[in-house]
Amino acid sequence: RTPAAPDRWLLFVDESGRSYRGHTDYFSLGAVALTGAEAERYRARADELKQRFWGHTGITFHEPYMRHHDEDYYFDGDVERQAQFDDAVDALVRETDFVAFGVGIRKRAFADFLAVGSDPYLPFDVYAVAMHMLLERFVDFRATCGGERTRSKVLLEAQGPREDAEHQRVFADVLLHGTQWVPESAFQQWLETGV
Repeated sequence: RTPAAPDRWLLFVDESGRSYRGHTDYFSLGAVALTGAEAERYRARADELKQRFWGHTGITFHEPYMRHHDEDYYFDGDVERQAQFDDAVDALVRETDFVAFGVGIRKRAFADFLAVGSDPYLPFDVYAVAMHMLLERFVDFRATCGGERTRSKVLLEAQGPREDAEHQRVFADVLLHGTQWVPESAFQQWLETGV
């Protein structure tokens, strides 16, 4: 028999706020890391939950709507059904083996920091800084968590052609040049090249 291939980690990244100046005072990136096998188990359980509440799996879980019981999560005003759904989602999260990562940046403070020029190595873009910080934490986790030495796949939320290309550029830059604190070899060792 051929031994099973080691399971790779998947890092799902989502943002909150806008990375450009204005609009919001804060920008954050959040990420959830799971093994491929755990991601498949999560998908199957999430699809079961969707089938139970809507009769199909074509629903995308979207936090603000879920939290406020808006749109698909309104359940025609049925408060009991809303509570049942909330409990089912809580159970889904509790039963999923994942590691969460998060980065928050105060945009005004970041702009002031850049204005005084105290760190010539820091990227000028809020999204790039957040991505650097997030990936630094993730490769540190991979290097210290034990388990198989496999490269991880990073999955970014699609936002549009221009934004997606900009985010891919930031990721490629980290793989090519590293960050101020982590060399490119560490990223190359732990991350697959495509996002």
